Amino acid sequence: MKLTSRLYNLQLAGLLLVVLALMPGATWGKDTIHVSKRICKSVENRIDDIQARMRSGYSSEAGERYREKLRKLKKQRRECDKKGYPTK
Repeated sequence: MKLTSRLYNLQLAGLLLVVLALMPGATWGKDTIHVSKRICKSVENRIDDIQARMRSGYSSEAGERYREKLRKLKKQRRECDKKGYPTK
């Protein structure tokens, strides 16, 4: 009886993991971006500012920071577009 009970529990746990993994909108380990109209208004200007800094030359460390910031801002811009918020 104990063995069948354990097998049942393992099967149930496995099924639960599969269901959770297939849930739409699951953000397993992803950075969640929260946007508002106020945040979205300045996104495009902040992207332009970083791109201008990158055109003027930078160190390797600064370049990594600029690229990471641009990735986050562009992701934020996509989220703003999805919600219909203006980015300028």
